[in-house]
Amino acid sequence: MRGPSYSTDVLVLGKTKLGETDLILTLLGSDGSQIKAVAKGARKPGNAFATRLELSCVATVLLASGRNLDIIQEARLVAGHSQLRSNLMLTSAAAPALELLRKVSQDGLEVPRLFEA
Repeated sequence: MRGPSYSTDVLVLGKTKLGETDLILTLLGSDGSQIKAVAKGARKPGNAFATRLELSCVATVLLASGRNLDIIQEARLVAGHSQLRSNLMLTSAAAPALELLRKVSQDGLEVPRLFEA
């Protein structure tokens, strides 16, 4: 069971708009479980979350446990994969892999080998 505030490495699997400035992110935690979290203000111009939490990025995040969704308080970029984002062929090859990871991972189900791959 997670505490009220915890830190973990994550891979960003998906993004969904929430309101005018927030995002709901689907993340793959370092333990292989799926985490759904809110990045408040991530869609505001100049916000640091926007660049640190792009699809396929690996980041270290500080999360606060919420009722339904966790809240991202801090994010530090570990691997941005700039070549992946700048090459359309690589992006189109990575998209199905991210979708597969999103489908097979579950909240509370720890499969560490998913994050290593």
